[in-house]
This record gives sequence, structure tokens and C-alpha cells, in this order.
Amino acid sequence: MRKQHADVNELWEKSPKKVMFLMKDQPNGWGDDTRNWLVLPDEDPKAEGNRAASPMFLKRLALLLYGFTYNVTDYWSIDETEAVKCFNEVPFAFVEAKKQSGNTSVSDAEMDMYIERYKDFLLEEIAILEPNIIVCCGDPQYKFVLNTLYREDDLKCIDPKAYYNKNKNVLVICSPHPSKRFCSHADFYADVMSLYGKFLKKYPDFLKE
Repeated sequence: MRKQHADVNELWEKSPKKVMFLMKDQPNGWGDDTRNWLVLPDEDPKAEGNRAASPMFLKRLALLLYGFTYNVTDYWSIDETEAVKCFNEVPFAFVEAKKQSGNTSVSDAEMDMYIERYKDFLLEEIAILEPNIIVCCGDPQYKFVLNTLYREDDLKCIDPKAYYNKNKNVLVICSPHPSKRFCSHADFYADVMSLYGKFLKKYPDFLKE
């Protein structure tokens, strides 16, 4: 269980790996604040499931966070108990690019429109967070980071879906959305972590303490 008194800002500042998930929007209406998902009171019916990363969306975030934190690229070698523990204890950033509440799906064209509208805010938000691993959960978010956040000549291509800014020591990866259906956890994990594995072969000392 995430400790209620933990200062997440302090934990984030001290974390050697700062993983930021750049999502699309909040699909559950304005009353649902994602910052509360892991700190719900025990009596809330969603509390236990969220902390155990039971919903598919949270399970996949937990798996990726664990993989990036401990450099585990093989899904079948994951200790799920440790992955859930990592999810509750290791700080991560969760940024919604659209900045508008939405539904269960949103088109790339609509995402592009909202990202353009809020790009200055997004740039400021990312500058404050200073992540060193950015997981773009959608093509519009990936395109925004590559084309707007960094200069093209600062980016080293690892794969068409993974670039490294060596000057700033930041890895940018394009990921399927964690709620992608008709896709197993193993296949979802492989889509992302195969890219991370390629990166680590080229830069094995990335963020080593």
C-alpha cells in the first residue's frame, strides 16, 4: 500500500529514473481525479483493486514501471508481486495531453487539435517534471514530443518508435495505449520493452547510479 504520508514530490526528485506516461485524456468525467487512484480511502470499493493494479490499464502501467525501474525486458521473468509493490512505492508521472475530459476513445485528429491548443502548458509541465523516460501512449503524443520538445539533431534513433536525446539523457518511447484490447499483457509488454532492450544494448550505462 502506498504510504499516505509519503511526499511524492520528494520521492520523484530523488528517483534516479523518472518515468512519465504521456496519456490521452481522462475518460471518466471531471469528477474522477487520477491523482487519487492509489490513495483512495480503504472503504472505497476501488481502493484494494487499484493498489493491487488489478484493472488492465493499471496492471500494464505497473508492469512497464517495474520493467523500466529494474531493466526487466522479458515479461516472463517478472515477479508480479514485486511489480505491484513497485507500482505502489516508486514515483511516476501521469500526464494527460488532451487536458479535456473525454470518452473511451479519441481520434488522432482530435488529439492533435487539443495538443496544439495546450502545447505551451504541456511543455511547461514536462519542464517542471524533467522526466528521463517518456512513454508516449499514442502516436499524437509521440509526434508532439519528438517534433516540439526536442531539436531533431539532438535525437538519436534507436527504432522508429524510440529516440534518445543524449544531450539531456532522455529516452522517448512510443507505446500502445495501456487499455488496448485484444492484446495480452505479454504482447503489450513486448511491444514496449523490446524497444527498451534495443536501447540498453546501445546505452547499457543509462541512468546507472
